[in-house]
Amino acid sequence: MRTLDQANHFVVKHKDENCIITFPKEDYLILHVSVPVAVSGSKFEHPNILIKSSTINEYKHHHRTRGKFWTAKAAVKMYFAFRKKDIILEQKECGFSYVRIRIGNEICIISCSGGTGPIGALFADGPVDTSFKWYDAVSQGGYLCGDGFSQKKLKTLAEHAMSPEECRKMGVTGDCQKLMNKRYYMELVASSVVKLKEGMRLVIAKGYSLSGKPLVIERKVKQHWLINEGGWNVFRVYRKHIDWLKTAKANNIQLPSPVYYNRLDSVEDMFYNSPE
Repeated sequence: MRTLDQANHFVVKHKDENCIITFPKEDYLILHVSVPVAVSGSKFEHPNILIKSSTINEYKHHHRTRGKFWTAKAAVKMYFAFRKKDIILEQKECGFSYVRIRIGNEICIISCSGGTGPIGALFADGPVDTSFKWYDAVSQGGYLCGDGFSQKKLKTLAEHAMSPEECRKMGVTGDCQKLMNKRYYMELVASSVVKLKEGMRLVIAKGYSLSGKPLVIERKVKQHWLINEGGWNVFRVYRKHIDWLKTAKANNIQLPSPVYYNRLDSVEDMFYNSPE
């Protein structure tokens, strides 16, 4: 069992060749998760969350015929700080920019920078063998891969994390970045939270309909909904046709507001929508 306080660089193998993993020289590591609002983990609260802020996750996809395209989800980002002695390196062989660790009984993957050749020696603490094949450099403020973090997993992370008071004594600081486009974020929230069912009211987005009036859903068929505008005029509505914010309002659905707080900042008026 190797904990991160034992060294700032570790040698692992790829086949028969050496690879190196380097970590920041500080006694702690700051890591964050980004959980979509549709996942219950986004509502998780704990005193050891240092910073919590709303964000937009973007995902790149590759389609066989459509090529590359992007999608987005409204999400909540949470920052934790961990002492290196509480983090176990689980990486047995080279992961090529994905480093496997364990905190408590939870296995996590840190995404990091990496490359080939002896440049990795620049990140290590002290002289190292430069004949290795690959290096992974974990930075302070790393990202824990994946967006499906459950409340149970987040609780484990939080219980092993340092408190804000401990962090402030060590001089740990961090920024609480607010949204660039709140309306777009809320549209993504609505599209994630609103679950359309038969009998609910649906509002067509501007550009697809001139009326802008709520219409009643008859039923769902595969990837679209059947809407009756009156009489025999039944038509199909796909997700891209829907004004999700107005649909949420038409059905009296309360949407979660953006959240921002920074427990590393001692100025009380910097807190916004804090659970405290």
